[in-house]
Amino acid sequence: MCGRYSLILTATGLRQRFQVKPPDGWEPTPNAAPGMALPILSAEIPDAMVLAHWGYRPSWAGIDREMINARGETVAEKPFFRQAFAKHRVLIPADGFYEWGKTTSDRHPFRIVRTDDEPFLMAGLATPRDDGQLGFAIITTDAADPVRQIHDRSPVMISISEKHEWLDPARPISDVTRMLKPLRDGILRMYPVSTELNRAANQDLHLIDPIHH
Repeated sequence: MCGRYSLILTATGLRQRFQVKPPDGWEPTPNAAPGMALPILSAEIPDAMVLAHWGYRPSWAGIDREMINARGETVAEKPFFRQAFAKHRVLIPADGFYEWGKTTSDRHPFRIVRTDDEPFLMAGLATPRDDGQLGFAIITTDAADPVRQIHDRSPVMISISEKHEWLDPARPISDVTRMLKPLRDGILRMYPVSTELNRAANQDLHLIDPIHH
């Protein structure tokens, strides 16, 4: 599962790293949470990021529940996700994500980043919601070490070189599903962060700082 992530790049950093126009008025977000409007890349607007609601609920589904994740193993077949996966795949920029793991006393948040500290793109899919907003879910796969020490799932990461292939709605599904693979062990590292992260409204940049526990 991926239930929180960070994107602390400035608008200039987003433009330089991903070669697209950032959303107007973008501010670094160390505590991206479900329900927020967050940047995504889509095939419809290839040269700019747009803001979308983190919460996937197709307008035709007739349900109130929102999904924030989709399992990579079944996303191409499940009716709830199948059409969006085939025609409206997106990418979600991030520079870290969070999971909660057991410490000596209680469950504690950990920030997970690449060992090279580079921002990355998470695989996702999007659909219009019944309120007119575009909603998205992050696609997950089996976690690699060290993340599997605290959780069995991680976001699927798509390399920048594969960006256009992932977003292309004409790409055969068999080609795309091959991209839904776990990372190799050792690509990521993790460290504990403050429990202030538990409050989604908290957006202080110090939330990404490591703590001792």
